Amino acid sequence: MFFWQLLDSDKHPILIFYEDPTSAAAGGLSPTFLDALTRFDGTICLITDTPHPPLQTFSPHDPDLLQTVVNWLKRLYLES
Repeated sequence: MFFWQLLDSDKHPILIFYEDPTSAAAGGLSPTFLDALTRFDGTICLITDTPHPPLQTFSPHDPDLLQTVVNWLKRLYLES
């Protein structure tokens, strides 16, 4: 519901989904959920060990993860 409200505003949401690789419950993100995400336009990325094209994916093991995500966002917004 919150996402739909953002679509009607001047704001541009950034959605980042993180799967903790050290969690005992880590079993991967739901294929149904991932399929639904691919239908949205917008800035969406996943932080997980498993790539899910066409969604942007980053490794949770990246030692410079925060800077990698920030650089990606800068490229997206500087190009638009």
